[in-house]
Amino acid sequence: MTTLPLRINLSGGGGSQPIGQQNPIFDILNDYLQPSSILSLKEATEKLDRCCPLRRPDRDSAKERSEQEAEVERFLWGMWEHILIVATQVPYRHPSQDKLAGLISSLKNIPSDTVVKLWGTNMRIWQDLPMLGPNMREDLDVFNPKSHEGDAQAQERWQSYNAFVARLFRDRTFDTPLYALWMLRDILEDIGTRQDPISLDAGLPVAAEWIFVAGSILYDFCHSPDKHEPITHDIARAACGGRNYHGPPGLSLERWQFWKERFAYIQIHEPVEEETKHLAREAVEAMKKIERRQKSGYKG
Repeated sequence: MTTLPLRINLSGGGGSQPIGQQNPIFDILNDYLQPSSILSLKEATEKLDRCCPLRRPDRDSAKERSEQEAEVERFLWGMWEHILIVATQVPYRHPSQDKLAGLISSLKNIPSDTVVKLWGTNMRIWQDLPMLGPNMREDLDVFNPKSHEGDAQAQERWQSYNAFVARLFRDRTFDTPLYALWMLRDILEDIGTRQDPISLDAGLPVAAEWIFVAGSILYDFCHSPDKHEPITHDIARAACGGRNYHGPPGLSLERWQFWKERFAYIQIHEPVEEETKHLAREAVEAMKKIERRQKSGYKG
């Protein structure tokens, strides 16, 4: 079995080093995600859990609460950053993508009454996955075609990143559709206008990957939005349409249909690479298959 060459920048100087003893979080991930690993999901989850300052058996309970919270915030931000960096290095169709997503799900499901106040909000460790959302939101400005057009390796990392986030959404581990909506909006609703130079060849594979990985749950949100998170003013603003889509904000069957039509249009009319056309066609077929399953009462 081929070893995953996971590497991480530990020096802050732009270079990268193999994952090693300097970082216990990376040691756990590197061990668990390798195809030849004998570390079980339960063992990997327990090891990650024990890395958290408030969950360590040897924690200093005499520390002031504010000091503990600051320490936990630093830890959580760093932990998610490390996990997301690793996700970019696991090929988007590699089985270890599912292993990593399953590890986060397992971590979230640890029974715990540990609560910490972060950014003015009481959050449960690990049920609320504190600091993951802000960390992901910050990454959106890094892994995208606008900043990496023409850089094949960066584009592959961006696709792997989105494949991982799509798995978290698919598994309802990170239960918000906003990240899916932002990606599909940027690629299918904005690309192609003269104001936006993003290449469809760079962006469409990511949009298609969201459909392949999480299309069923995404369609469920589109088909029955009332069952899910209500559209507040802030969410409506974040979920508004791109330049080419003028329907209501949020997810709806109208928006799903627009995306499907856009994939179909790209396949036939846009001057893109043959592989891009192939992915657009596969995305259309995947969406039609999801619709048929929904009508027959099957989800998944």
